[in-house]
Amino acid sequence: MPALHRIGGSSADRILNCHGSSALCAVMPEQEETGFATDGTAAHRVCELALTEGIVPADLVGRTVDAKGTRVEVTEEMAAASSAYVDYVAKHFTELNGQVDLVIKATLRVEQHVELAGFHDRCAGTCDASLFNSDTGTLHVFDFKYGSGVPVEAENNSQLKFYALGALLALGTGAERIVIHVVQPRCEHPDGPIRHWETDVEDLIGFGLELAAAIEKGEQPGAKRTPGDWCQFCTGAARCDALLALAEDAKRCEEHDALMAAMGDALDPAEVGRRLSLVGPLKIWSTAFRRYAWQEAQRGRIPTDWKLVAIRGRRSFIEPELALSQASRVFGIDEDKFFKRRPITPAQFEKLVGKKKAEGFLEPYITKSKGLSLVPLADKREAVAPETLSEFDDLFSEEATNGEE
Repeated sequence: MPALHRIGGSSADRILNCHGSSALCAVMPEQEETGFATDGTAAHRVCELALTEGIVPADLVGRTVDAKGTRVEVTEEMAAASSAYVDYVAKHFTELNGQVDLVIKATLRVEQHVELAGFHDRCAGTCDASLFNSDTGTLHVFDFKYGSGVPVEAENNSQLKFYALGALLALGTGAERIVIHVVQPRCEHPDGPIRHWETDVEDLIGFGLELAAAIEKGEQPGAKRTPGDWCQFCTGAARCDALLALAEDAKRCEEHDALMAAMGDALDPAEVGRRLSLVGPLKIWSTAFRRYAWQEAQRGRIPTDWKLVAIRGRRSFIEPELALSQASRVFGIDEDKFFKRRPITPAQFEKLVGKKKAEGFLEPYITKSKGLSLVPLADKREAVAPETLSEFDDLFSEEATNGEE
C-alpha cells in the first residue's frame, strides 16, 4: 500500500468521483509547479498582503512577491485581479451590513488553515478567507481564483465545500447559514466574475461524511478509476489505465471512421455525442503524459527517439523601477522615456467611472467576442436555436479551416 498523504480541498472532487486515483497519485514522482500555478500563488500572496497589512495591490506593480520560494513580479493584470477580490472581501460587509473596518479586521480570517477533524484526519487545507457575521448567524467563505482558462462554479463546488466545512469546524458554533463566494476576475462566466452560493450546516456535514467514505474506498485494493473533468489536475493522469483505455477507444473510432467513409455513411448524433465526451479526458491525458515525459527527461530518463533542446528565454527586469532609475542616471536619459503609456481595460474603466455611467459611453468604443462553441448540456449558457445558425456561417467556415492552411 503506498504511503498516505494529506488530502486538500483541490483533491475533493477527484476523490469523490474517482476512488482509485488516490493510490495512483501517491506513487507518482513529485511534480514541479507550473508557471500558471506559480502566478496564482503570487496573486494570492498579493491578496494576503492587502487584507492583512493594508497594502494596495497597485502599489506592488513592478515589485516581486514570494510564491513558495520563487520571486514573481507583480504585473498590472495581477494587481487588478487581486484588487477585485480584496475590494469584494473588504467592502462586502461594510456596504451590505453596516460593519466598520475595525470589525472586519477583528473577524476576518485570511489564509486560514482548516482541518476536517472528526471526518478524516488526513483532510486539511487553506481557506482563502472566511468571515462570520454573528448578527445574522452567517459564515461567509471566500475563494480567489486567478486562473483565466477554466471557469469555477460556486454552486455545490466540492473544493469550496471542503473549505467551508473546515471554516465551520474552526468556528465551532453559531453559524446557521453558509455563503460561498468565488471571485474569478480573469475568466469569462455567464454570471460575471463574482458568484456566490448559499448552503447550510446539514449539507456540509453530509459532504464531509461522503468525502470520508470516498477516501476509505480509495484505500481499498483495486479501487475503481473513473475518468472525467476531475482528471485535469490529477498528478496520476499520465499513468492512469482508465484514461489509456479511452485512447484505445479513440483508435477504434479512427478504424470505424475509415469503414464508414468507404460506405458513405454518416455518424448518428448519439455516436458523435459519445465521441465528444472522450475529447476532454483525452486532452487531459495527452497533456499530462507530455508533462510526465518531460519530467522524466529532466531526470535523465530521456524517451527513445526524443531529445531535450534549449528554448529561448524571455528577459525581464527583476526590479524595473530601480533598474530604469539607475539607467536614467548612468546614460543621462529622461526617466519618462523608459516607460510606455498603456490604456486601461474596459473592466478597469467601469471601476473608475462607475458601471452605470460607463455602460452607455463604452458601447461604440469596444468590441465583444463573437462565435459559437459546442458545449455539454450542463453548461449554463443559453443554447442557440438552429434557425439562427445561418447568421454564423462565416464563423463556422473560419473555424473549419483554422490551422489547415
